[in-house]
Amino acid sequence: MDGAVVLEIGAGAGAVHLALLEAGAATAIDVDASQDYLSAAHSEAERRGLANRVEYRYGDAVELAGDLHSYDVVILDAVICCYPYLSALLEAAVRPGPRLVGLTYPHEAWWLRAAMHLSNAVSAVRRRPDRWFIHRHAEIDKLMGEADLSKRYRGGARWWRVAVYGTQQVV
Repeated sequence: MDGAVVLEIGAGAGAVHLALLEAGAATAIDVDASQDYLSAAHSEAERRGLANRVEYRYGDAVELAGDLHSYDVVILDAVICCYPYLSALLEAAVRPGPRLVGLTYPHEAWWLRAAMHLSNAVSAVRRRPDRWFIHRHAEIDKLMGEADLSKRYRGGARWWRVAVYGTQQVV
């Protein structure tokens, strides 16, 4: 991570990019559509003495993509499951050509798809905007391949898949 610029999309409280800064990354960009999460991430960065190395951007990463400068590492931790337009999100994430992309997303299991449909139906009945999505793993691999990123690692647990994609010149 020495000297790397990290972009974390949907960073929440910032745990991943803050850990990468502590591991030697130079700077981080935290993009989130929640002001509350940005505030929490900023507070945590201040507590750890890292706030001067993080740029905070409020909004949708797809809409902000043209304003984001280049970066070496991209993190999307439990983000693509909350975004309906997979190709647009991944294109925005890999546009300037990062060397490493880390993703966590739900497995494609039938029972998770059933739970997703039920949860989305309940949200619709309650008139809540939140929805979640289980994108096909093959589609994620295809989009990453089109960005000249190859699979370096795939693992995870019962609910979540963890994948890392990289270029030939990995950080």
